[in-house]
Amino acid sequence: MKKEKQCIWCGDPLPRGSRRETCYRCQELRLESLARQLEVRTIPVNVKQAAVIINKSEGHVRRVLENPEKYPWENYGIIESSHRLGKEWRVFLTPLEHEKEIAKQLINIGESALNILKIKRAFSLNPVITPNDMVSLLECQVTPPPRKKTPKERSEQKERIKQYFDGYATSLISALSEIICDWLEHDQASVH
Repeated sequence: MKKEKQCIWCGDPLPRGSRRETCYRCQELRLESLARQLEVRTIPVNVKQAAVIINKSEGHVRRVLENPEKYPWENYGIIESSHRLGKEWRVFLTPLEHEKEIAKQLINIGESALNILKIKRAFSLNPVITPNDMVSLLECQVTPPPRKKTPKERSEQKERIKQYFDGYATSLISALSEIICDWLEHDQASVH
């Protein structure tokens, strides 16, 4: 018997014969987010606002806009469709690097939230993100990742796990049971 294909984002079953990896609803959500991102890109700003965003002086931004061959606009994140309307400039900017970092963090938070929902569905719990879940997701983004272990440290860690497997398994199960109990409490509170 063939295994039913599931959406990689939400875990819902996909229609038979579908070649896509995501369901229709997730595709729509991604298209909406892309449309919002493009809409933000198409909002013009004046020279003063562009100077604040680019972190340069207004005079420097005017020099850049008036001399595109001397100061290439792409170096400043300015799109070629920027133009002068009378005496005022209408400047269109591309997303800056820090915005890309923020977008990457938001994607990580979203993927983590979807993973929590998948885990809850696997345990037959109500697939809802609780405030505690959201706090833990945000804390994971703030906490720096641990240092990468060397191959020697990794092999030593594997040996420790093999020697004290019962202790590691017990601590893992107790940590999971605390999380699941918290989720069950939230489900019972939402029912009453």
